Amino acid sequence: MTAADIVFEAGEFSRFRNARSFAAWLGLTPSEHSSGEKVAQGGITKAGNKHLRRVVVEAAWHYLSASPHSKGLAPGQVPDLAARRHASKGVRRLVERRAALLERGVHKNKANVATARELACWCWAVGLMAERAR
Repeated sequence: MTAADIVFEAGEFSRFRNARSFAAWLGLTPSEHSSGEKVAQGGITKAGNKHLRRVVVEAAWHYLSASPHSKGLAPGQVPDLAARRHASKGVRRLVERRAALLERGVHKNKANVATARELACWCWAVGLMAERAR
């Protein structure tokens, strides 16, 4: 359901210049309060697509207990090898990022939103790959 929501809500991923702009559209980028040389970042902006932000943040909770290793394929399943490698790399990165944040003492909710932003950027890259393959 999460993947379908992302595809339906985002539409064409190529309309976003980069992953950062996609994360900003979701409202998953930190707000900034800067003056002169002082730079202060706050919580996420919460601008943009509220439904999709909630879906991605909810999906990010699953990386708390996810295994960084690929699961076996179902009988008869033959995915594209490049896509499988990219997916494995993405899952490993999300699991390791979450673990590193928690190890540093970052609050679990903050770590989850950071993981959600990373997940959103990864989904943008996969969506762009799929568009270019058409």
